[in-house]
Amino acid sequence: MAVMYAGRVVEEANVNEFFSGSTHPYTWGLPRPPTGCQFITRCPHKMPICETEPELRIPDPAAGHPDRCHIELAAKRELRLVDGAIGLPIISESAIA
Repeated sequence: MAVMYAGRVVEEANVNEFFSGSTHPYTWGLPRPPTGCQFITRCPHKMPICETEPELRIPDPAAGHPDRCHIELAAKRELRLVDGAIGLPIISESAIA
């Protein structure tokens, strides 16, 4: 595991060393990862099940690739659209000009 600050590695350690005996002051100030889903603190769709670590899985063969999320594929397709685009509002041509 490597800890970077300003684009440079400031400490390297295996996971056990990192959590039990980090030696760099910058590392000491880093927040510890949450339990369960690592995205739980920033996800707008978190739910109680997110307190457990999701497995890396293919939610549906139609998805074509694995992800690590408890939300079912059909719900993901609905939740990811904002104004018809994936996570981003559509900007009209008149707004650009």
